Amino acid sequence: MKLQLFKYSVNPLLAVCLLVLLLLSNCNFTSSHSFPLNEPITTGMEGRTLPSFNLLSTNGVAFNSNDIPLGKPVILLFIRPDCPFCEAQIDEIIDNIELLINFRIYLVTSYPLEELKVIYKKRDLKKYNNITAASDPENFFRRYFSVKSVPYTVIYDEQKKLSRVYVGFIGVSEILQL
Repeated sequence: MKLQLFKYSVNPLLAVCLLVLLLLSNCNFTSSHSFPLNEPITTGMEGRTLPSFNLLSTNGVAFNSNDIPLGKPVILLFIRPDCPFCEAQIDEIIDNIELLINFRIYLVTSYPLEELKVIYKKRDLKKYNNITAASDPENFFRRYFSVKSVPYTVIYDEQKKLSRVYVGFIGVSEILQL
């Protein structure tokens, strides 16, 4: 028996197998990955100090990236508030927060602060002392790193020197490879 799919005839068993493979290949958004999901990209800025740019926290307080203290690694996660992959990345961080307690984590967006506040409240981020959500009203981050897609994760070492950059979802195991 053959199924008529557009102008092609397809074996039903083959169609089911392909559908199952397709679904399984997209089910990689679980916590605590034991295998690398994504490789870091090369930006040409590795080893450079975190540049100075202005941010606006969810409570309306303006601060500069220079205000981020030395001594702990820094994760800058550039997100879009309506992006399901970004939400999965935030969940990965929250689900493994005990492993990231020595990191300063900044959720950054160029979207309006009100949209970021929705995620902040939905994920109850105020209870995590090492997570700050902020808007980048000047769109500096996106321009500086030439961000084309999100989530976009930038990891700096404890001296605020660029260590690695990832495009797309990454597991905590990738973050911990400092």
